[in-house]
Amino acid sequence: MPKLNIYIARHGETDANAQKILQGSRMDPPLNARGRQQSQALRHAMLAKNLDWIITSPLIRAVQTGKLVQSSSSIPTTADPRLTEISYGIADGQPVSLARPLFRPVMARWAQGDFDAR
Repeated sequence: MPKLNIYIARHGETDANAQKILQGSRMDPPLNARGRQQSQALRHAMLAKNLDWIITSPLIRAVQTGKLVQSSSSIPTTADPRLTEISYGIADGQPVSLARPLFRPVMARWAQGDFDAR
């Protein structure tokens, strides 16, 4: 049976990331200049890996990252909605410093194995 390698990478930086703004699925900012540079660096790191397929979420920051990794190659890319980041509800678009306290109780329940906690 052939060996299967799966590489998981986060999207490049957006202005919201740089400003420490929580961005879930309800926010869809594009990559900023640094994020594009990070994606190019990822492409160079992946060159020797002989990738067969790039799968991203449909959010623009993930699609842009995937396309930059794929650039100048024939590797197929697919945006799969099952990889879409969660929505943080009312915390989407808020500074992480304000949003973090809202999630502490839920994260504590997740740590205890209650993955249905909301």
